[in-house]
Amino acid sequence: MTHSPSPELTEDASSTASVKRPHPFLELVSSPYLLSSTLICLGVGSHAVNGIVSNAVLPSIIRDIGGQDRAFWIFSLFQVASIMSGTVTGTFKGRLGARSLFVLASLILAAGSLLAGAASNLELLLVGRFLQGFGEGMIVAVIYAVIPQLFPERLVATVFSMTALVWAMAAGVGPIAAGALTETWSWRAAYYVNLPLVLVLLVLAVTAMPKEEASSQKTSRKDLDMLPRLGLIALAILIISFVGEVRSVAEGALYLVGGMVLLFLARAWDRVAASPFIPKTAFQLNSIVGLVMWIMLLTAVSASVRMVYGNAILQSLWGLGVTEAAYAMATLAFAWTIAAWFVANTQDAKARARLISIGISFIALALATMALSLHLASLPLFVFACILSGVGSGLSNQFLTRSVMFSSSQEDRDRASGILPTLTNGGIAIGAALASLLAAIFGMSSTTTEELVTAQAATSAGPTVFGIMAILSAIAALLSFRLQKHLMQ
Repeated sequence: MTHSPSPELTEDASSTASVKRPHPFLELVSSPYLLSSTLICLGVGSHAVNGIVSNAVLPSIIRDIGGQDRAFWIFSLFQVASIMSGTVTGTFKGRLGARSLFVLASLILAAGSLLAGAASNLELLLVGRFLQGFGEGMIVAVIYAVIPQLFPERLVATVFSMTALVWAMAAGVGPIAAGALTETWSWRAAYYVNLPLVLVLLVLAVTAMPKEEASSQKTSRKDLDMLPRLGLIALAILIISFVGEVRSVAEGALYLVGGMVLLFLARAWDRVAASPFIPKTAFQLNSIVGLVMWIMLLTAVSASVRMVYGNAILQSLWGLGVTEAAYAMATLAFAWTIAAWFVANTQDAKARARLISIGISFIALALATMALSLHLASLPLFVFACILSGVGSGLSNQFLTRSVMFSSSQEDRDRASGILPTLTNGGIAIGAALASLLAAIFGMSSTTTEELVTAQAATSAGPTVFGIMAILSAIAALLSFRLQKHLMQ
């Protein structure tokens, strides 16, 4: 590796503690970290905006090129491709180097955006969306993998707090920007806007991304099992994602179980592969990395019910408009950012461990509170639950990700860091399928109405569906206390 960390990266704890520094957020937006911080923000922001903008312009796409019966694939192919590329990023980073891989991912994003924007039919748009997802997934995974190289350990937690702010801004500005672009030009602008962004990312790749020497290891026949393993993961996520499209509970359950079995087989295969995608200690309950992965997966799975049905419930049960509902949900992201700001300067290891447990417990409590708010039909209580969930994420997320990066072996660090956003995306896909299945079983969603969730279904079945997902989040909270013991040792 030719990249040399700054002297600050090698400072010992005593010298760091003796230097009076500005708040970590302010330090990240000043020299020598400004370019690196800009790279992180634009890379993560691109991923956030592309998801939000596509939701906003979907009606215009359908009116222009048709394909209403296949609109589901506009989102699912992006998600599947993102998970696929994120899964292999840790392995390819060691082969190609971070800078080369980031450039490649940016060019794939540009190609996908250009194809999606110029598409004259849904088939070309879907190919463009797949390429977009593949590029975006790799960009975010590379960013996560290089964070320990770009920033000193004391700033890493704050970097993840900064990404929460980016998501909050994307949630607030994305729908408005998409609407303005569509009205003044076309829905195609929502995809073309990525092209100048890619140019900026390429410049930052050269100036801010660490230059690593590509591995001298050549691809061997043993590495060829990478492709079928990757295909197996893609098939599993596609099958799981399709649960929301089926109308039979039995068929939906079959898809969900079948997809989960394929993911289990892919994980078992990866354990014995010559070039594994996933860290060796993944999902082991006696290791820090394994516990964090379980916590993040369960939290993402449980949060999906809010992501899938939150806006619809706000509109049907309490009569909020589309924009009002979007901003009510965005209180979570804003609360996340504010909470993260207040704890960003926490350097004591025991305090960080406690914040993780407190934060994950808040997230579980927030889902239970949402279930209660639906039972009582209380809008203030529902919004309070969103805020509580955001506070919980702000207190815990940055320290969860930091603990993975600095507890992994050097051999597994790239895989462990790069797999985190992929793990979250996978959890969201699984959770969305599970939430759809539960909604069908308990009658929260119905094929006899045009609404995703009716007001009556929200109050009668919503508490049960949200309550079940809260149980999954509570399991994550229990695991966080076990993690706390490991981090305090």
